[in-house]
Amino acid sequence: MEFKIKKGISFKFTSLNLDTISLQSSEVGIYPNDYPGLKLELVVSLGDTVLIGSPILTDNKIVVTSPISGIVSNIVIGARRKIVSIIISNDFKYLNANLKYSTFLDGLLVSGLFTSFKTRPFDKIARPHVLPSAIFVNATDSYPYSVPAAKVVSENISFFLKGIEVIKKFQIPIKLILDPSLKNIEGGIHFHGKHPYGLIGTHLNLTYPVSLERRIWYINYQDVVAIGKFFDGNYQYSRRIYALHGMGHHLIENDLGFNAHKLMPTSPNLISGSFLYGLPLDNNQPFIHRFHLSINSISNFEGPKIFGWLTPGLKKFTVSNLFLSSFIKIAPHLDTGLNGSTRALFPMDIY
Repeated sequence: MEFKIKKGISFKFTSLNLDTISLQSSEVGIYPNDYPGLKLELVVSLGDTVLIGSPILTDNKIVVTSPISGIVSNIVIGARRKIVSIIISNDFKYLNANLKYSTFLDGLLVSGLFTSFKTRPFDKIARPHVLPSAIFVNATDSYPYSVPAAKVVSENISFFLKGIEVIKKFQIPIKLILDPSLKNIEGGIHFHGKHPYGLIGTHLNLTYPVSLERRIWYINYQDVVAIGKFFDGNYQYSRRIYALHGMGHHLIENDLGFNAHKLMPTSPNLISGSFLYGLPLDNNQPFIHRFHLSINSISNFEGPKIFGWLTPGLKKFTVSNLFLSSFIKIAPHLDTGLNGSTRALFPMDIY
């Protein structure tokens, strides 16, 4: 089955360098807010030594684990004593905790990999006792400057298929959403075309509409690879492939929750995730969020230009084909400008 999305946005951006650079972060951060729907309790203290797979936060049987081995160096507390982030300093030994389990579900829970599953509707972390009607595996991505899903899956095809085998043990129908180039994987539904062809909402709308009575789980392809590696060799793979835009256009392999500000100290306006939907990073919260697979940097707005509205807009981004940038292959220039001031809206019809 194949779907081509004709209505959407086609991005004309500089292509990524597909050579992956392997990096290690001196510290990582865990945000409890990255796990919506869970009431997480902290199970470590300042100064504790942790290993890869050591529990950091728990909600009953659901565990959020450490992606590196090292020391808990800081616990950031916000308003009303809410935990904002847990910071772990890397000892660069990457020692794995000795995790014991009896069933595949226990393995997913104790390793923290169960938190890779999210639900629709409501987009919350799945609960192991509330099974869905289907599980979607998303191996596509249509965001600009995104990681090529086909490249990662192809380079880890054995672990990807192993992860699928583990997920099949739920005995729930699996929907494989694949990049069109992944023709060698049987039973897939292929999406291509314009953005948002890579979004789970698009896939559900066209293939399996959800409701309060028909809920699904979905999981990202890199988390499926991590599941495959865990059950294949009983070690926790807590690194991911990220797309980096701002300090060039590269693919990097780094630890989950790495410090983006230390990686790109001179880049302004860092964004965890795509610039279409991502979250801003600053010195207080410099760590990439759990479910984001890209880091973007955009420049500061330099101010309006005189008679700028008369220019042909060779480097202006447009969705409505208003500028010449829609018809020529030049990467648009993106900055923090809103192309207009903040205005108040008055619903005049009610007065």
